[in-house]
Amino acid sequence: MLNRRAAARLGLAVAIAVFVAVYAPLAGHGFISDDFGWIQRSRLHAPTDLRPLIPAGNDFFRPAVAASFAIDHAIFGNQALGYGLTNVLLAVACALVLVLLLVRLGLPIGAAALGGAVWLFNFHGINMAVLWLSGRTALLLTLFALAAAVLILRGRYLLALVPLALALLSKEEAVALPFVLGLWMALRPDTGTGRRDVAIWMVCSLAVLALYLTARHAAGAMVPATAPSYYRLTFAPTDIARNILEYADRAGTFPAIVTLLSWLVLRPADASSRGDGLNLRRIYHGVSWLVAGFAITIFLPVRSSLYACLPAAGTCMIAAEMCRLLWARSSDRRRAIAVSLGAALLAIASVVHVIRADRWVALAELSSRVLDDLQAQTSTLPAGSQVVIHDESATRVNLRNAFGSMLEDAYRLKTEKSLRIWIEPALPDLAAGGVPAPCPTCVNLELFVGTDGHVRAVR
Repeated sequence: MLNRRAAARLGLAVAIAVFVAVYAPLAGHGFISDDFGWIQRSRLHAPTDLRPLIPAGNDFFRPAVAASFAIDHAIFGNQALGYGLTNVLLAVACALVLVLLLVRLGLPIGAAALGGAVWLFNFHGINMAVLWLSGRTALLLTLFALAAAVLILRGRYLLALVPLALALLSKEEAVALPFVLGLWMALRPDTGTGRRDVAIWMVCSLAVLALYLTARHAAGAMVPATAPSYYRLTFAPTDIARNILEYADRAGTFPAIVTLLSWLVLRPADASSRGDGLNLRRIYHGVSWLVAGFAITIFLPVRSSLYACLPAAGTCMIAAEMCRLLWARSSDRRRAIAVSLGAALLAIASVVHVIRADRWVALAELSSRVLDDLQAQTSTLPAGSQVVIHDESATRVNLRNAFGSMLEDAYRLKTEKSLRIWIEPALPDLAAGGVPAPCPTCVNLELFVGTDGHVRAVR
């Protein structure tokens, strides 16, 4: 018979194996939208020339993400499968580091494994982060942020500055990390953390933050004042209220479901108090992580499930602590039932993830078909020719969602040739910006996308 620690590790290994079995076949079917821009801009032409990793002009400042795409391109070229498998591995790494963090918070390995599995199978954010290759911004942010938290709990404050810097170089939400981790240090007097340690961390982490902001400014990177309207902070009560409700769902619904089911199955028949009581400090850690994770995105008018990946680790901390208490106060019979229910829930969650992945896989496959057909249809056209593609699809799987405004970049990445490509109906961003459609006499080739996703010439 396995002891409890070995059984918990086996359960975690099974959850990870199921996740990989679900997502490995779904990942890497093609590039979507911003993926093309990341690969095009991040390619290193010489190992010592790192300038492509730094954005030029009013753009995101995410060199760590650019470096990950540069590494993938050096290994896989334009083969999307390698990029997709990288995202799968990053998601698994996030879950494993979260497990380490929960163990450092004092949770038993079983509760920690549950918390990591709940994050990995969250219905919101994970599918988008894995299947949309650009979603690795959220995965890298989460991975480095959790790594910094683990080092803080181990008392390795200066070493924690390294993953803090990498988190900042992955996504902007990391600016809240120095403060939440400083709070964590203040909440743990039992580890010997004193005011001096907290002060050292705050001074050093804020110095890293200042260097990051200075580098952003030097690169001319995007700031709220220069960002598009949908990335500018809003303080409208209706927008903030809607964000709170939507993000509470995206970060908290699945952990809440797991906790509720655990309570229904594990709760003791009497008012017995077997085991320790609720550890409020762990709850504070989870709540503070959740709040810090949404500290910026709660004020953005645009909403994305990617924004839930980092803060969802906080709700998983809370769920893991609640389930630990329920398990400690339950009987062996109820625990056996809970294990069986957990296996069933894992199977159900896997099916849900497969279903929710359909849209992303369909977009990736459409992108690959369109580029293959477009290369064949335009092989005789000289560089700089004007092409118009008609896309009348009424579904969400269309050129606009597959490429956005990146179709010319996608074509150039695939063929090393530049064409002027116009999608009809006009993309909303181009129409709103007053960009005119090409004149009829300027068009060298007219194409349309059929219902089967293939590109054909207009007759």
